[in-house]
Amino acid sequence: MKTFREEGLNIERLPLLETLMSLGNGYIGVRGYLEEFEYPGSVRGNYINGIYERVPMVHAEWAWGFPLQSDRMPNLIDLTKVFIILDGEEVVIDGKIEDFKRELDFEKGLSLRNYKYITKNGKIA
Repeated sequence: MKTFREEGLNIERLPLLETLMSLGNGYIGVRGYLEEFEYPGSVRGNYINGIYERVPMVHAEWAWGFPLQSDRMPNLIDLTKVFIILDGEEVVIDGKIEDFKRELDFEKGLSLRNYKYITKNGKIA
């Protein structure tokens, strides 16, 4: 099985892992961010192939042959944000999280994620 695995939650590495855990099928792509959490450096990216916007290209100095415009793929509206409430408490990234595991299966195109969240009342979900 061809997979990429992450074990343990390291908030500082999440922006890098968003790139490494991205999914796409040639038509639509989604960065590998954690839908239920907000964290520094996150780029919640959703993209559709073939939709581009033209933006001016700024150079420190201009010379013959330098492009004046560039194409870039705009980030679409985020439809994946999830709010999880356990025992009346919102699940947050700086809460108590144990046994965090994430896996990207390249053959099936699946992203799997498991973890235990411990509420302030000590309940485990």
